[in-house]
Amino acid sequence: MTVKIKVRKLKLSLWLPTCFAGGIALSCAKRELKKSGFKLKKSRKLKRDILRAIKKTKKKVGKFELVNVSTHDGVKVVIKI
Repeated sequence: MTVKIKVRKLKLSLWLPTCFAGGIALSCAKRELKKSGFKLKKSRKLKRDILRAIKKTKKKVGKFELVNVSTHDGVKVVIKI
């Protein structure tokens, strides 16, 4: 997973292992479901299933952009898996 942030002349590029994508997805899902009144129990099996789905998709489709956002202030964020 690659995270690129560009703010004016500053460019920041981070490489993170794909396993972080599973943790990030679980945290976001838990937070959003909590707003709706549901509970989500984090488990290793659920995280492993998310990682398998990401890897399977990556094999079929290739590398893909998860987020590509530009603001009117000139900040650009790109997250590729």
